Amino acid sequence: MKLFATAMVAMAFALTAVVAATAEAKERPRSDPILRFECGVTEVATRDPILNVSGNQSHKHVFFGNTNVDVKSTGWSLSRENAPTTCLRDWETSSLWFPVLWDGDEVMQVNRLVWYFRGFGDQTRVKTPPTGLELIGNYDKGEVEWRCGPGDAVFVKPPKACPAGNIIKMAVTFPNCLKVPRSGDYQVTWQGGSNVAYDPESDSCPSGYIRLPHQRVVVDFANPNGLQNPLKVSAEEGEKKLAATFAHMDIMHGEQYERFDAFMTYCIRSVKDGVRPPAGCVDRGSA
Repeated sequence: MKLFATAMVAMAFALTAVVAATAEAKERPRSDPILRFECGVTEVATRDPILNVSGNQSHKHVFFGNTNVDVKSTGWSLSRENAPTTCLRDWETSSLWFPVLWDGDEVMQVNRLVWYFRGFGDQTRVKTPPTGLELIGNYDKGEVEWRCGPGDAVFVKPPKACPAGNIIKMAVTFPNCLKVPRSGDYQVTWQGGSNVAYDPESDSCPSGYIRLPHQRVVVDFANPNGLQNPLKVSAEEGEKKLAATFAHMDIMHGEQYERFDAFMTYCIRSVKDGVRPPAGCVDRGSA
């Protein structure tokens, strides 16, 4: 009886702690300035606008955002007035793309893509990504993470198994520090090379760099039959390479800049920590 009573007391304390933690989580407001929205698939094509290649020199990519993209596209051509886009923000006329994801010979179909901009650290110092900025997010420059199903478990590498019906998520985080050119003119083209850096803490960019928003893109893939093989991505000349090493995503920034900049101020730079995002900063259905 004494052991039973002790166990019951322990269970009561544990239950109280769980209830308190749950209540605290429900009451705690979102504590980071955020802008997020969904973008739909535009096409699957064998081209890479950043590398200016197509055909066998490139590989199959899934494209999102601006619907008029070819190998000659630039941030400025994407940003022309009234450019068509599949994003839920009509000013978001940039282009995003990543290699087709494969489970053996089966293409992993995309359910949705959600694009996040966050103002971690001192959000007042965050600069709006300039027109023409080209970024590559991968395991070396940024982060690539994976999930299977609705749980909180996050994997650095793709899951080796994921039961049928569980959504597979790929989340790519991009470099968020940008080296300032000598001219001081932000409106020029940068590629995702040595002039960008990734700061996980989002508050300590190297000297001479400006802070960009913390950009994270989350893609949901349908998984109706359960994973059968190690996930791979399309590569040159029809090859496939392991997603655990070669998964990546590209962005060519070509927004309607004045409206984009206004949203960056409204949703990020002017939002205080611990305050819920203003109306219009988070689209319904985003996750």
